[in-house]
Amino acid sequence: MWSYNCARIYVGGYVGGGTNEDEKWIECKYRLLEGEILSKKMRPIRIKGMNSEGTIFTLETFVLFPKTETAIVTITNGQRNFTIQLVKPTTKRNTVFNLKL
Repeated sequence: MWSYNCARIYVGGYVGGGTNEDEKWIECKYRLLEGEILSKKMRPIRIKGMNSEGTIFTLETFVLFPKTETAIVTITNGQRNFTIQLVKPTTKRNTVFNLKL
């Protein structure tokens, strides 16, 4: 399990897959497994769906910080799941988990 000081994630869904027969709904979300976190809402991102119409979808952007000494979070980008540990920083150097779509 990887450890970070904070995580930038996306929440929402969009259509991916290509042509109409291969389209599928891709859901981005997170779930807290252990500890407590603070979430800060940032500016949402707009992405173009991979469907034949090219629909524009909006995903909410959040930055997660641990409220307790450690917190364990599972993050899903629709295709992969990531389980990370958020820890309070002990030095001036911060590590950030950036979710990629």
